[in-house]
Amino acid sequence: MAGLAATAALIVVVVPAHAAKPDWDRAANVKEAAERLSRLHKAKGSEAVLKFLDACYRTHALASRFNAALEGCMAQDYVHSRVLVAVYERVPEAVRAAKKLPTPGAIAGAMNARFEAVIRQYSVAPKDVEAMKAAFETHGVPVFVASAFPNAGAGKDEGKSTDTGAPPADGKK
Repeated sequence: MAGLAATAALIVVVVPAHAAKPDWDRAANVKEAAERLSRLHKAKGSEAVLKFLDACYRTHALASRFNAALEGCMAQDYVHSRVLVAVYERVPEAVRAAKKLPTPGAIAGAMNARFEAVIRQYSVAPKDVEAMKAAFETHGVPVFVASAFPNAGAGKDEGKSTDTGAPPADGKK
């Protein structure tokens, strides 16, 4: 659960508060980002998602100011990382090691490092980071979970459940 807590906690970096209220609809942006993520994940899997996220950050981090596209990258990263952490927490350590899978802590740590870079680059205020986290949980996680795990009951309570509905690692219920 430490990995999930690390992901859900999101980093809070103390930086100058230069960011203003976004000039886009954050809820709609996050939902749309989660829908795009769901389509990519269904079509090509997690490895393709990770490649896409790398390209997304490389492209949109060139902008002179924080924007909806970069927020979309972060939303997709958060949602994907959060679900991966929850799934990998269910995989026994020996199985993860044998398959050379990352630990939940490593997944959360990598996402946090990417977020920290963006937050520092654009001087995103801590209150704005918290607002993004809330939007990711409320408008992103449920959309992706419903798509990735359509038979799961998670996500029905506005993303507040920490259970992704992913099947146990051993495939048994």
